[in-house]
Amino acid sequence: MLALLKRDYRLLFTRKEDRYLLLFFIPSIILLFGNGSFGGIYNTLIYTFAIIITTIPFTYKNRSKVNMFIQSLPIGRNKIVIARYIILFVNFIFAAMYTWAWVKIFGLFNADYQLKDFWTITLRDTFFITCIVSAVIFPILFCIKNPTFSNFLVVMSISSSGMWVLMIIEWIYGSGLSYISVLLCVLGMLGISMGISLWLYNHKDLV
Repeated sequence: MLALLKRDYRLLFTRKEDRYLLLFFIPSIILLFGNGSFGGIYNTLIYTFAIIITTIPFTYKNRSKVNMFIQSLPIGRNKIVIARYIILFVNFIFAAMYTWAWVKIFGLFNADYQLKDFWTITLRDTFFITCIVSAVIFPILFCIKNPTFSNFLVVMSISSSGMWVLMIIEWIYGSGLSYISVLLCVLGMLGISMGISLWLYNHKDLV
């Protein structure tokens, strides 16, 4: 898993556009909307950033080299798929901490940039959102070989992030379920998603 994680973050800094995205995307959005002018901005930022850095291996233009690297690892396909789902949690934590750091920086100069409920309600709801969307798109990304289509799928997931945030939060608060029940449902969806991804990836030609 560590080898895959290192590879992912190396890819993040390989392309110039990814470096710009890492440096300027979150602070720019926080500067524009983080002072309370747009509800749910931190949910959207964490979700979007976590999805971006998690799906980089699926959207990399030189996909063949990525596949060659994966094939060179001394682990089986099942472990590669499982590692991808574990890396999702690592990336979510990184996205949350990175967003929090920028909000904290802006908060030093403007008290309107609040961190109220960031580590409780915001993080909890965003975790559910990220897991549900990932459970949907991961099997598709493991199945397809065309990086152009992978890019399209990721862009669609990100561009509709506001819709995902509102829809899933509405489901969470409108379902009447306890948060433990929602968590179990979300983890169950990830488990089913992983099972589908395992089957698809084991039957996929990487060449």
